[in-house]
Amino acid sequence: MQLGALTGSCASAETGQAGVFDVPPRVGSLPRELAIALAPVLARHTSTPERIWFAVWEGFGDLPDEVRQAPAFTAPYRKYHLLGGPIDALPEGAYDSVFRQSPNLCWPSDRAWCTATEIDLNSTYVACSDACADEIVAVPEVEALTIDPATGIDFASDVLNPVPTDTP
Repeated sequence: MQLGALTGSCASAETGQAGVFDVPPRVGSLPRELAIALAPVLARHTSTPERIWFAVWEGFGDLPDEVRQAPAFTAPYRKYHLLGGPIDALPEGAYDSVFRQSPNLCWPSDRAWCTATEIDLNSTYVACSDACADEIVAVPEVEALTIDPATGIDFASDVLNPVPTDTP
């Protein structure tokens, strides 16, 4: 589901919607409270919880020096700084910056799962086993839905709700 389709307006993704939600979800960052809720679940579904890789997009304006000085790699249309640490570091990530930015990509050395928070979207995707997905969906603090990997992620990919009339 896409926020604009749920609310009937793409503008609500930037302004909120009175009476429904005051502050729209942050674009490009997993909220710290959700990272705190997800970390223990992800830890149970990897054999390498002490060896996790965190990638932060280089384009965020106020990343801490330790992130900017970390090695970098590229993926299609993006360049990331790569850091490592235990899964317990997920809620900390790069949150020391003024913008409280989370890692955009995160995966364990055994590659049992991968999280992706695209810089232009307000959702985080987790590629994982069915058992891990079932556990994530059951976490009360996390609004999660299991989707088919072929499901789109753009404004028109919501198959349950109509495309809003103010689509850009």
